[in-house]
Amino acid sequence: MFIVYGTKVMKKHMGTTHDEFRCAHCNNVRHYSITRVRKFFSLFWIPLIPYSSKYFVHCPVCDYGSEVKKDALENLINGPAIEATEQPEASTGAADTEFTNNTTDGF
Repeated sequence: MFIVYGTKVMKKHMGTTHDEFRCAHCNNVRHYSITRVRKFFSLFWIPLIPYSSKYFVHCPVCDYGSEVKKDALENLINGPAIEATEQPEASTGAADTEFTNNTTDGF
């Protein structure tokens, strides 16, 4: 009798990012795809025990991207958490408020 064992890699699409990013490879502006890659110990070609998980964000057009930590996924999916620590002061003029654009143009 013989025992067949090894590893198997499984990929799962986890969703898309909240913000759009500019791809450094193809220069498209899109919501990046988030993918989880898990490695399993397999016995007789059946994946049984997961032993490694990695998360990647990548351009949906050219598949160029990078690995991200699991802690950063919540910010990528839902957007950054906004905390209201200070109340805005009432202003007398309507044109004295400045708005800034804090977007990220890629990784």
